[in-house]
Amino acid sequence: MSNGHSKWSIKYIVHLDEAMRSFPENWVYPYKLVSIDVWCIDLGEREEDSFMVIDLGGTIMQYKIMSNTLHKLPLNTSTCHAKWNAIGVLNDIVSARDLYDARLSNDLKVAELIQGNKWVWPEDWLIIFPRLQMLQVPFFSANMKDEVVWVTNEGCRTAQAWKDLRESSNTIRWHHLVWFSCSNPKQSLFLWLAIQGKLMTHDRMLRWNANGNYACPLCGTCPDSHSHLFFECVYSKKIWITMKKKLLFRGLSNNLMDIVQTLANYHFKKDIWGVINRFTVAVAAVVYHIWHERNRRIFNKPPRNENDLIKSIKYNIELQLLTLNVKEKKSVKIAAK
Repeated sequence: MSNGHSKWSIKYIVHLDEAMRSFPENWVYPYKLVSIDVWCIDLGEREEDSFMVIDLGGTIMQYKIMSNTLHKLPLNTSTCHAKWNAIGVLNDIVSARDLYDARLSNDLKVAELIQGNKWVWPEDWLIIFPRLQMLQVPFFSANMKDEVVWVTNEGCRTAQAWKDLRESSNTIRWHHLVWFSCSNPKQSLFLWLAIQGKLMTHDRMLRWNANGNYACPLCGTCPDSHSHLFFECVYSKKIWITMKKKLLFRGLSNNLMDIVQTLANYHFKKDIWGVINRFTVAVAAVVYHIWHERNRRIFNKPPRNENDLIKSIKYNIELQLLTLNVKEKKSVKIAAK
């Protein structure tokens, strides 16, 4: 096609008669009370992106153009579960209660809602869900079959399914302090909860029971909290200061969140000292044992003093290091001593 100065390539042909017939019937029929004037047609990169600008009784609207091939559906297309229209899956719009009130089955097929090339929606649905009035009556093909496929363009793979279903967020900078190959899963879990502020401390319990007798089980001076337990409490602070003397990071703060922020940028080596530092600097063992001692005292177990708990923490770390499968090197022998 040429306009005298340049040439245009034709990707496909839009038949206006077919497009007009696809308009919702209450716009045109039976008495043509609404006049429709086509102003222009915009052909997109894909056929489904094309639209026409129309004057519908004085209202300017954008109306999508889709060819008959894109309208064709398998006869067994599910009304509620398949994405067969432009407004999305019907189950996201219409609730199960609405289906029950209309005495419609959850397995209803699209073809069952069409009679004489007209929709037969429940009358109240057109008022409650006005978007249904915009749906075009589709064409059906007996040669097509409704199949379950994955909705992304990456193909049906379990890895892609996990990416689509999971709730993704930004990667946290301190994840390597909690989760690493030689970590203790139980202690890592409690450290993760402590960093997130999700342990059931007194300050959280006060929200739903303000009349309780709350006092820190370790020092008895005030209700405990995450910042108090790790490591503002006199009891836990002594334990943490003692453990810091055995680390390369003696200048670390006595606040858990400050410790995490400081160590988040630290690069741990992959040698034996890097593993030892993670066991201690990541404070998973310290946090776990302090929380465990706090709960022991709540349930009237015999309390342990600071020195006893420090010995328990050291012994726990030593046992974890003994489980490592390392090569017999000079650095390993030095670390073992």
